[in-house]
Amino acid sequence: MTAALRRILGLVTAAYGGYAAFLLVEVLDFLALLRAPPQGMHATYDIVDVAFFMVELTVCGLLALVFLTLRLAGRPGWLLAAACAALTLGRACLGWYLYLHIGSAEQITPFIYKDANAFSGMARMIFVPGQVVLGVVATVKMLRDLSNKMD
Repeated sequence: MTAALRRILGLVTAAYGGYAAFLLVEVLDFLALLRAPPQGMHATYDIVDVAFFMVELTVCGLLALVFLTLRLAGRPGWLLAAACAALTLGRACLGWYLYLHIGSAEQITPFIYKDANAFSGMARMIFVPGQVVLGVVATVKMLRDLSNKMD
């Protein structure tokens, strides 16, 4: 594995790990507000809405571990490139559904995903596309390295 590919996979791992840490803080904040709201205020969401954040936290944490494992494996191959492409495609689809998809009134995505607070929107605009772009770059780099080895 080339040094450039190791750096790219390190950035992908950091993007997923950083976003998982951000989601952990957000989940704890939402749960604290559900348990003890400030005087005269009430939450506009419930535990089911927070469960969506918990699921995405779990997914991002697992993807960070998977990409870390891919980075530590050290030997790129077709299986590794296919795994990276599949994980990136899955994350792109999940990100589209949670943040961009505007469907019917029966959509199960909670409203707090769309507009939790100003910092949440900024973090999502940085991390989610960054994860997908870095995953695509890592996949392309792996495929180029493989094709150069075969020549």
